[in-house]
Amino acid sequence: MSFAFAIFFAIFVLTFILKIPIPLGFFTATALYGFFKGVDLSIVAEKMVMGLYTKYIIMAVPLFIFTAKVMNSGKVTEKIFQFANSIVGKLYGGLAYVNVIASIIFSGMTGSALADASGLGIMEIESMRKQGYADNFSCAITAASATIG
Repeated sequence: MSFAFAIFFAIFVLTFILKIPIPLGFFTATALYGFFKGVDLSIVAEKMVMGLYTKYIIMAVPLFIFTAKVMNSGKVTEKIFQFANSIVGKLYGGLAYVNVIASIIFSGMTGSALADASGLGIMEIESMRKQGYADNFSCAITAASATIG
């Protein structure tokens, strides 16, 4: 293990122990690693910024979230949720089943777990909260079912 990597690891562990937010800890540890390795940080920053404009795949995540928001405003997600509710809503714990089935349908349309969680997940958690489900259970089911996409 090189000295620079040991410094990186030590700083990262220290920021974790001091309860500094993880992104700031990563940034601090990475900046110090670059300092000890002799990397010009201005070149690193330039390459990162230029890479954002040449990688079109990075645009997929915001566009999937936008698609989910459009589907929410167009009431498509409500219709998916009502359809799933008509199938399994009467079972014991039916709203949890509805959550999973609606996520299966929604992920088939978008193909993105992030869009599923941000679009349909909002409505699923609110409905489960109204029915008396615990918040941690509602969020856990929604997060797990969103990964189907």
